[in-house]
Amino acid sequence: MGKMEENNKLKTVLVYVIVFAVTLTVLVGAILITAGIPREKIKENVVESADYLMEKPLFHSITGNIDSTRVDRYADAILLGIAWQFGNGRTMETVMWSSYYDRSEEPESADLKHASEEDLPANKQYMRYWHGSITLLKPLLLIFNIKQIYIVNAVVLGLLTGILLLMLFIHRIYIPAVGLLLGLILTFSYVVPFSLEYTWTFLLMLIFSIMITRREINYKTKWTGLYFLIFGMLTSFMDFLTTELITLFVPLLLLLWFRKNRRYDGVERHMDAWKKALCYSLVWGAGYAFTWISKWVIAGLYLHINPLKYVSEHIEERLGGNVGLSTWTYITRALSRNIKSLMPWQTGETGAVISIAVLLVLSYIMFVYKRNKVDRKYILIYLIIAVIPYIRYVVLHNHSFLHYFFTYRAQIITILALTLIFGELTDRSRMGHGNKKKK
Repeated sequence: MGKMEENNKLKTVLVYVIVFAVTLTVLVGAILITAGIPREKIKENVVESADYLMEKPLFHSITGNIDSTRVDRYADAILLGIAWQFGNGRTMETVMWSSYYDRSEEPESADLKHASEEDLPANKQYMRYWHGSITLLKPLLLIFNIKQIYIVNAVVLGLLTGILLLMLFIHRIYIPAVGLLLGLILTFSYVVPFSLEYTWTFLLMLIFSIMITRREINYKTKWTGLYFLIFGMLTSFMDFLTTELITLFVPLLLLLWFRKNRRYDGVERHMDAWKKALCYSLVWGAGYAFTWISKWVIAGLYLHINPLKYVSEHIEERLGGNVGLSTWTYITRALSRNIKSLMPWQTGETGAVISIAVLLVLSYIMFVYKRNKVDRKYILIYLIIAVIPYIRYVVLHNHSFLHYFFTYRAQIITILALTLIFGELTDRSRMGHGNKKKK
């Protein structure tokens, strides 16, 4: 029996390795194919995009003076600049270097304008990321300029959000649905479609959450870990290091809620909660880390260079940085900037009134529908997950300090987790939230 279990474990590991290798091959193939789209076919839309990005400052708020609604045209101009330089007869080389044209005396949007109009060569590398979002961006540039792509983003993300929330509400999964909706509202997520940099993790989070919800509704639990592996890889491939954690912990929180609150044939509902949470997190993390490292390995082998020479300084910068502050001040300000970016702190008296009203309603519900027997195991798991975004802000304190205006959205995880804790402390059956049993 022991040998059979060992063989099964080896087979499982082999399956994960094969899936990783196949997925990575598909992703690399996809970026090479789309990178090869000729420049002349996207030139008109790239020039129009540069003009549009130059109309406003690189960083500006969409809604009044609310800093949390700031969009990042700096990163978008760079991403378009990389997409423009991809291919050009040197597809593999340009993908590995991920370079763009840059003149320090002008904004990146103006650099994009010069590069696309005058066919200027790249002079600044951005090797540390895959920039896999270009597999979507460059085909879109065949049809749309950046302004139109923002509209497409809004439609797609809006539809996916609607589908997910509708699925949850139809199946009477009210607590997670409310938690997710609150998270999206409190993090001004309506801004996300209007900055390419913000889009990709939200796109992946919504797609993955829909898949997890659909699988759990249909009681499909086999090979769930492979989904976490693949979405960890996709996050590493697509993301600019923004809100990467939401593609792991939002779907994971939904899954944990399902596993506790629904019956599965022959399976104790929550006997392996800790094991599953840790296992899926490690699998996602392995997919994320090894996909990122694979970029450096492939680049080093193909370009015959030491990639660490080009990426190590950026790693040190994200972990440390230098803005003339002590480490303690640096960390505390990174935390405070991200926390204060949530809606209640950004909308003055209106936000304060709404926050007090919500707290009063929640307090009333917890008092009236108090649960007699509380599952401390799940409350602890949810609480640990709720704290993880703040650990991220501490570890990457330079990145979180400088880019708080988008990193703060990782707190969607915290808001959803705290809502699930609220669900654990209340008697949902008395609130009309009965568990849907398998027929």
